[in-house]
Amino acid sequence: MKTKRILTALIGFPIVVLLLIFGNNHVINVVFAITAIMAIREFFNAFKKRANPVKWLRLYYCGINSPFIHNSR
Repeated sequence: MKTKRILTALIGFPIVVLLLIFGNNHVINVVFAITAIMAIREFFNAFKKRANPVKWLRLYYCGINSPFIHNSR
């Protein structure tokens, strides 16, 4: 498991750096939205046994609001 995480970091970190350097606002917004959806999905899966939240609503909210948070400079 630890090897998998290290390999993912070694491959993913340069991709993220290149995206932030060369990506335009639209590409970065889409990547932020996808990352937010993946993160909230992992969070919900961690608490699946204890609670049953309305997943689709929160996933929708993360996907819609992530680009607006990035553009608020």
